[in-house]
Amino acid sequence: MKAMKKLRSGSLGALLFVSLLTLNACKTDKSEVKPDDGVPVFVDKKWATVSSTVSPKIDLDGDGTPDEDLFAPVPDCEKDDMILMQRDGKYFLDNGEKKCNATDPASEQLGTWKYTAATKTILISDTEGNEQHWLVLESTATRLKMQNTTAIQDTNYTLTVVMKAN
Repeated sequence: MKAMKKLRSGSLGALLFVSLLTLNACKTDKSEVKPDDGVPVFVDKKWATVSSTVSPKIDLDGDGTPDEDLFAPVPDCEKDDMILMQRDGKYFLDNGEKKCNATDPASEQLGTWKYTAATKTILISDTEGNEQHWLVLESTATRLKMQNTTAIQDTNYTLTVVMKAN
C-alpha cells in the first residue's frame, strides 16, 4: 500500500488507495450535516476506513478466488492510517502510530481535492496530476461513504469505501 500512495487513474492501485488506509469501529449517524458556511462536513477531519469493497469481485492475492473485501488483507501497519481533506484543498495521509517503515513521515500531502455539491463528487488529484472522481453517497459528521468506478482491462470496477471520523 505504501507504494500505492499516489492515485493512478485506470489502475487497481487507484481503486484500492482510499480503501486501504485505516480501520476502526463505526458509529452510524443518520442525520446529514450541512455546515452554514457551505464547506462539506467531511473537511478538516481525519477519516479512518471502516470497510472497502469492490464489485465485481477481483482476485487480489492470486489464489484463484475472487475477493470483494479490499480491507481485510491490508497490513496492520496501514490500518491506523487516516486521510484528511483540508479546507484549503490539500489532501493528506496521516500514517498513524503503527509505521510500516520507521522512516515514514507522520503526515504527507498526496495531492489536492475539490468538492462539487451539485453532483456530490470529490475530484482527487495526486501530485503527478492524475485524477479520480468519487461520488459521495453519504456524508455526516461521523460517517463518509464514497464510490469510484474505474475501468481496468475492459472491466468496470466499482469501489465502495466507508470511513468514520476520528
